[in-house]
Amino acid sequence: VGQVLGPGEARGWRREDMASYLSRGTGRKHVAHNLALGPQGRGPCPKRGRSCSRERGSARFRAARRDCCVVVPSSRRVTARAAASGSSGKGFGGPSIEEKMEEVKANDMLIDALVEAHKSGEQRVLDVVCESLLALDKGFWMRYAMRTDSCETPEEREGMADLANLVMKITEQLVKQSEKSLDTAQGWLMKLLQQAADDQGQWHLPLNDVEVGKMRTFLQTKLMAVDGEAELEEGEEPCDMESLLATSYAWMKKAMDDEENKEAQQVVPLLQKVLQLYASQYLLNFSSQAEMALLQAENEALEAAGELPSSGPAKEALEKLLTCDEEDWDSQLRVLAEGDSCSQEGLLAELQKKKELIILGMKGGMYEQRVLVEFLQEMEERVRGAF
Repeated sequence: VGQVLGPGEARGWRREDMASYLSRGTGRKHVAHNLALGPQGRGPCPKRGRSCSRERGSARFRAARRDCCVVVPSSRRVTARAAASGSSGKGFGGPSIEEKMEEVKANDMLIDALVEAHKSGEQRVLDVVCESLLALDKGFWMRYAMRTDSCETPEEREGMADLANLVMKITEQLVKQSEKSLDTAQGWLMKLLQQAADDQGQWHLPLNDVEVGKMRTFLQTKLMAVDGEAELEEGEEPCDMESLLATSYAWMKKAMDDEENKEAQQVVPLLQKVLQLYASQYLLNFSSQAEMALLQAENEALEAAGELPSSGPAKEALEKLLTCDEEDWDSQLRVLAEGDSCSQEGLLAELQKKKELIILGMKGGMYEQRVLVEFLQEMEERVRGAF
């Protein structure tokens, strides 16, 4: 993406300049709403009026991969896909009558859910708002106003007004909390990137092994400590990885969209490296991840019973690939392909098991899930190409 600087050439931006540039115009409010919502797919879907979490298997897998750019540095592909998805299905005439009716139905279901929750107290309203935050858009509030006007008694209208004030208050609080998390994540992301900079705060691309090693060590000790006890200094707040990954995606999109600014586009490889290192570190410590522990144990039991294919050499080869840099994958895979210690089928089977665990073990829509699935998918394509 853009011009890749060779050894001896440096990116001229200071850390402060880069942070200032990237943090402007990155859809901060939208990202904050996404984080406040949490993993998408838990609450009522504004288009279907039901929980998106029921979508399993290949549909969730495709959704997890959408608009990812973790390993393949192709801004054109991502930009083209985003442009296509933004204009598809509506034509010049806008939404169809059926789509508008579905929207009204979905909004009515959400309003009914909020009214019922209000009877149980503020905590229940909070739960519903958290599940459906992104659905609380202009169309929702227009429908809410119509429902309020149609109330038969003053008491019902007053109840609807009180509920509206409560929902707005909760929404504002959730977004503020998410924005604070984004501020913390932005600081941690800059510190992580700074590990690969020289004494003048400049980056030399492509990063060498020492620079990548510094980033990996920082990630391991400060942000992704296996024992849950990161080596934080006094005054440092723990980093929420979902917020850090969301910030990385927002900054990457900002840089890729600014086609006239070649310096900005050269930030993309640095951010891709962050996502690659996160994915490899997560997968290397797969069994220690709380959300994966039970599913991993089930897989191991099936392997022991002979009901699930398993290959010791393939597992060792995969772990070796995860410890090396993405740029070394092809050379490592060529060695494996020329030998007889590991087969293509064994490697693909191990990769498939990890993908399935991530898709089933994580709630759909998480930035973490998107990174991991794209990372494994790219590795799978490299394996197919090498053997």
